Amino acid sequence: MGKLITGEGRVNALPLLYDWQERTVCILAHASTGAGNRTAVIGYVPYPEIPDADLRRIAERHGKIGEWGKPAAAYWLINTGHASRIIPKPGHMHVNAKWQLETEWSATLEGPSPTFGGYSSLVTGRFAFEDPNLMEQARELLSNKHLP
Repeated sequence: MGKLITGEGRVNALPLLYDWQERTVCILAHASTGAGNRTAVIGYVPYPEIPDADLRRIAERHGKIGEWGKPAAAYWLINTGHASRIIPKPGHMHVNAKWQLETEWSATLEGPSPTFGGYSSLVTGRFAFEDPNLMEQARELLSNKHLP
C-alpha cells in the first residue's frame, strides 16, 4: 500500500477507454494538491468488475509525446486529466468534494517544460471520494451510454 493523501476541492472524473482492441476502460479522476495546487492528482476509481488500472503503464504505452520533457508518461496523464477539466463533455463528472488517493507512482516534471497545465509534479494511484454517493456517481460513468 502506498502513502495515503487526502484533499478537498474540484474533482473531475471521466470514463477512459485506453485499450481499443480489448475495449478496456477505467474511471479516471483528476484533482490537485500541494502548495498552490501545483501537484496533479490523477487516479483511477476502483470498479468491482474491472481490474485496477496501472496508470503509469497506460501512459507509457503512448510513447514520448513531443518535446515536453521527462517523464513523458507524467505529461500524458496530466494532459488527459487537465483536458477533461477545461473541455467538459457529457458523461463526465465535475464536483467539489473531499477525496483520498492511495499513491502508486509520482513524478516531478523535468526538461524544457518543467510545468504543464499549471502543474510541476504528479501523483497517481487508487482514487476514492469520501462521499459514498459520489463514488456511486463516478462508477455510473461506465454505463454504456457514455462509452464510444
